Amino acid sequence: MLKEANSYHNFAYYYNQLIPQSFYEDLASKIKSYGSFNNVLDIACGSGSLCFLLKDKYNSVSGLDYSDEMLMIAQQENFQLKKGVSFFNQDMNDLLLNKDSYDLITCSLDSLNYVKTNKIDDIFSKIEIALQKNGYFIFDVLTQYYIDDIVYDYYQSEEINDFEYYWYVKKVDDSTIEHDLSIITSNDKYHEIHYQYIHHEIYIEELIRKYNFELIKKEEEYNELDETKASRIYYTIRKGR
Repeated sequence: MLKEANSYHNFAYYYNQLIPQSFYEDLASKIKSYGSFNNVLDIACGSGSLCFLLKDKYNSVSGLDYSDEMLMIAQQENFQLKKGVSFFNQDMNDLLLNKDSYDLITCSLDSLNYVKTNKIDDIFSKIEIALQKNGYFIFDVLTQYYIDDIVYDYYQSEEINDFEYYWYVKKVDDSTIEHDLSIITSNDKYHEIHYQYIHHEIYIEELIRKYNFELIKKEEEYNELDETKASRIYYTIRKGR
């Protein structure tokens, strides 16, 4: 029987295995290169993989996510590893963050692309408020090149440990991507559909200026940026006041 799911609710355990640990290790290494931070928040933290790596260096690390099931996995791992990371449930579309609470906020794996463009301004506003002076915001977004040249009729499947997955990605319109993901186990089949929205670089950089952030670095997969063929762009910005 095929089970419909929302926000990874029914197959968080399986989805968690689709992202290679090396991705988080590379990202954590890059973040750590910016120096010491006292209070770190990872938005859309999923099962906490990045949080645990950052906790190896930083004293206080928190993660928020919309999925209770992802956070349940994170809490179990947190307990087993004795990491002391704080996790809480919150929708990225309705952030409730205290003023001057963090000196580093991260949001990776194109999580901002799951937010409709008309909500991005509000997210930047709340992050600016939550960051301390000179605090960093490190995030990534998918590009127009990705939707125009890469995801057209994209398909991938693989067998991993105790399950198989089938992933279809298609362009819905000039700014919308549809992900159709099925997980098949020996006992069940799960199915989810998710949408992502392209936020143009011009708009992102307007928001950076609007909220008085300083652009520290802009790059593709932490390599030299080729803006004509960048599928995902990483931004490192710093609060200016």
